[in-house]
Amino acid sequence: MRRLVTAMAAVALVAATPAAVWAADPDDDDFASIRPAADDWSYRIVIYNGRGKAVSTPIKRPVIGRPAISPNGRRIVFTSPLTDGSNGRYGLFIARIDGSNLRRLTRPHGVDRDPAWSPDGTMIAYSRDIGGNLVPSSCCTIRWIRLGAGGGAVPGTTGGINPSWSPDGRRLAYERTDGVWVTRRNGGGAHRLAGASATEPAWSPNGRRIAYVRPNEGKWEIAVRPSRGGAAVARVASNRRIESPGWDPDSRTLYYLRYSGDGYDGRSNTQVWMKRVSSKPMRLFSTVRPIITLSHHANDAGPNGEVDGDGRTDLAKGIPREDEPGAANLGAAAMMYGKTLPELPG
Repeated sequence: MRRLVTAMAAVALVAATPAAVWAADPDDDDFASIRPAADDWSYRIVIYNGRGKAVSTPIKRPVIGRPAISPNGRRIVFTSPLTDGSNGRYGLFIARIDGSNLRRLTRPHGVDRDPAWSPDGTMIAYSRDIGGNLVPSSCCTIRWIRLGAGGGAVPGTTGGINPSWSPDGRRLAYERTDGVWVTRRNGGGAHRLAGASATEPAWSPNGRRIAYVRPNEGKWEIAVRPSRGGAAVARVASNRRIESPGWDPDSRTLYYLRYSGDGYDGRSNTQVWMKRVSSKPMRLFSTVRPIITLSHHANDAGPNGEVDGDGRTDLAKGIPREDEPGAANLGAAAMMYGKTLPELPG
C-alpha cells in the first residue's frame, strides 16, 4: 500500500510541476534585423516581436550586415563605422539590448562583420576583411574574440564569412565561395560540408545538423545536412530569395527571411517565416519597409533549452552589469562619431 501511495504521490507531483515546453512559440521572441534609415543612405537596427511589431530601434549608429542577439537576450553585437564610414573601416560594437552601455569590441584596419555568439555567450566569431569595404577582393578570414580575454584568427579560413558555432563552442561552420566548411577553432579537422552554391550555415542547438541556403533549379532552398556529414534534405523551397536561416532551441524549427528582388536596395516584400518539421512553412509577419538579415532569439529558453530565470546573470563573462563596480567605465549610453570608445582586449 505504501508503495502505491508513494507512486501516486510521485505522479501527482509530476503532474503539478509545469513541464518545460521547448516547442517553438515565436509570439514573444525577438527578431533583430536592419532596415534603411530615414536618410535612405544608411541602415539601423530594428527589433521586432513575433507578431511583426517593431518594438525598438535601440542603436542610433549606422550599421551594416547582420546584428546578433546574445543567448541570454540581453546584448546585441553589430558592425558599425569606426568614424563616419568614409574610410571603409567598420568594427564590432556591443550594447545592451536597449542600446545602453555601448562600446567598441574591435578596431580593424578594414571591416569586421557577420558576428555570431557562441552558445554559452562567452565568445563572438566574425569575419574580418583586411582591406575594408573599399577593397572587395580582400575578403575575408574568420576570427573570434572571448569577451574580456582576447581572441584570434581561425587558421585556414581565408575567404570565410558568416560563421556559426557548434553547441560546444569548439567548432565553426562558415561560408566560402567553394561552399560551407567546418573547422575546429584552432583550424584543425577542416572539411567541406556542402558544395559551392551553399551559403549562410546555421548550426542546430543540439549539434546534429547544419542548415544552409542554396539555389536549386530556379528556387531557393534551406537544406539541412548532418553536421558529421551525410545526405542533405531540403526543408524549405521558395520562388523568392531566402536568407538568414536560424534555429529554435528545439532544433526542429527554422526561422528565415524571404523577399523579392535582389541585394540591399533592390529588395521588397520582406517576410519572416517559420518552418517546423513535418509542417508547412508559416509566415509570421511582413514588413512595410524592407529589412535585411535576420537574427532570432527565443525568449522562453536559452541555449540547449536552459531557462534563464534569475534576471541578472550575464553569460558573457568579463562584462560587468551596470550595478557592479567598474561598469561605469565601460562606455556611455550613446557615442558620437570620432570619439574613442573603450575596447576589450583582442
